[in-house]
Amino acid sequence: MAILNGESWIALAIIISSVLTAWFMNYRTPRVRAFGTLLAAMGCLAIVIWFAIILGTGILENPKPNQTPLDSAKPTMLWLRTAVALGAALMLLLAAYRQAKTSEALELRLENESDRYGFVSRMLHWTTAILFITLIPIGIFASMIPEDTWFRNHYYVVHKTIGVLVFCSASSSVTLEPKIKASRARCFTQTGGA
Repeated sequence: MAILNGESWIALAIIISSVLTAWFMNYRTPRVRAFGTLLAAMGCLAIVIWFAIILGTGILENPKPNQTPLDSAKPTMLWLRTAVALGAALMLLLAAYRQAKTSEALELRLENESDRYGFVSRMLHWTTAILFITLIPIGIFASMIPEDTWFRNHYYVVHKTIGVLVFCSASSSVTLEPKIKASRARCFTQTGGA
């Protein structure tokens, strides 16, 4: 029996894993933060594995006909994106190893402070960043899939679902930014400009 709305479940899994990764990356204890960084590395490796899987579809060799001059560069962009994801995964694995060896706790308040962002802003930032990084290769590949391919709509549903969430998340970040700047300005004037 086929899973109904499989693409919606995939989008939900990507969103939940992004939020959990961001939460772990901003956790107080270093080992949990290291686990979050390890999850981020695994996400980058998942992009590399996904790319290896789509190589077998033949779509990179025979994409839908070009509609714009940029369309012919899309396979190269996916190759470059995969190389960047592999490099990022290796760097994140190194960072996770270093985080696991430290004992320094991360003291974060929920709200922003004058000298750094709080837990909520950091969660919003990292969740948006992880989802945006996921959105790029999915969107490039979705635009290359020929019209008559059975899984074309699945990629569009995942891409659009995550895209709407990234838009909402980025919009809420923009609305929080004036409050952060005002808070920092007050603190700057209270300390005498130091």
